[in-house]
Amino acid sequence: RQMCIREDTDDRVVEFKYYCMKEAEKMLALSEPLPEHVEQVKRYGEDTKKKFPNYNVRTYVVYICANKGWKCWEV
Repeated sequence: RQMCIREDTDDRVVEFKYYCMKEAEKMLALSEPLPEHVEQVKRYGEDTKKKFPNYNVRTYVVYICANKGWKCWEV
């Protein structure tokens, strides 16, 4: 899932990834997001920048891991 937050010319594109209980510990142990998720959200950011060239676009990946926790990275 993706969310876009805009404030004036500041734009944040967030890619949410949800993981079940059996994957939660593995995902919470990561020190950085998976490369394919970074690539995906960066493409969304590039598309936003094309449509709104004067925007400052920031991209994030968020992992929601069952009811164990979450991780968030600005990429």
